[in-house]
Amino acid sequence: MTKLVTPEQPRTPADELRALLDRCEHRVSHLQGAGPQALELLRDLDRVAVLLTTLERKGMDVRPERARLETVEGQLRHQAARFVAEVGPRLVAERPRGGRWWWHLDEVVAQQRRRARRRLLKIGLAVIVLITVAAFLYQRFLAPPPELRAYLDWLDQGQMAFTQGKLEEAVQAFEEAARLQPKEYEPYLWLNLLYRRLGDEAAARRAFQEARRRLPDESWAYIYRGELFLGTGDLEAAAADAEAALALTPDRPEALYLAARVAALRGEVDRAIEMLRRTAELAAAQDNAQLEALARTEMAFLLQQLPLPTPTF
Repeated sequence: MTKLVTPEQPRTPADELRALLDRCEHRVSHLQGAGPQALELLRDLDRVAVLLTTLERKGMDVRPERARLETVEGQLRHQAARFVAEVGPRLVAERPRGGRWWWHLDEVVAQQRRRARRRLLKIGLAVIVLITVAAFLYQRFLAPPPELRAYLDWLDQGQMAFTQGKLEEAVQAFEEAARLQPKEYEPYLWLNLLYRRLGDEAAARRAFQEARRRLPDESWAYIYRGELFLGTGDLEAAAADAEAALALTPDRPEALYLAARVAALRGEVDRAIEMLRRTAELAAAQDNAQLEALARTEMAFLLQQLPLPTPTF
């Protein structure tokens, strides 16, 4: 008859500490697919912390064990998003009062995502400014004449009024800008946005049609308007325009770049990285070094948000 052997239990607190660290190292390396069972890692870490403090007070040298704990903590921080996804709402439901930092990983992940969104929104606004300035510099190499300076002043006034919530005042400013430079599309995109906010759908459609008539094709109208929506915080409208632009011109890198940043803000990091990689490839093929650099920079930033690969043994 086969005799069942029960694994030997740790005989001392130091033995228990090392056994717990063995288990923590295994658990943190195998989070994928663990589900709510991954919460056992946090309970083990709680016990490890208590044992370390107790043994230190007794005069034991626990520097090697503390170094192992710090390594596990580092791995857990890098995989915070994966851990939160695995355990789901159980993390909040089972969080002890006054729990250590690892019981608050959901808050850590939320803070990381807020920082990423703020950074991407700032990049979006910078892109709008860059496109606008580059277009004017390209079309008007010499110093702008007085009527152009007045046009730019009205654009600035309109944007300032918008940021202050003075939508009617912003409408007046962009209408004046459109009057001064009737061939420019940008005032009409702003007017489209403003009329949408004001609930005047008919006026919004007319403004968008005017913008489309001033651009080479319909796809550019969706791209430029999508950039404007993204820069002003309307993520769903930007997503719709990105989809419309890609449907018309699936290989236009500017359309892919817009769609990639929308995906990133939605938390679809893997999809955003793939679209940014394709953007960089298309931009390089078209000798658009500026867009290629932007895409590769944002791709590098998003790659840092991914969890570390799970080691295999």
